[in-house]
Amino acid sequence: MVVQDDTTPMYMYCAQAQHCQQGMVMTINGAAADTKAYQAAAAQAKKNVPAKKVAGGTMSQIATKQVGKQPN
Repeated sequence: MVVQDDTTPMYMYCAQAQHCQQGMVMTINGAAADTKAYQAAAAQAKKNVPAKKVAGGTMSQIATKQVGKQPN
């Protein structure tokens, strides 16, 4: 894992189940008003569609044993 020092807002979308539609959204460095707007927009999604490609990063999976661990 690479930790970056950045203040750019990032908004994550979850294509698993109906998490975003139920209000579980993730933002990093998002302003409160923008996060609320993103949450409201996500709640209106009719279905979840996984991304075919990623912009600005990589798509991967985190091994269960790595969840919750801090980088070295």
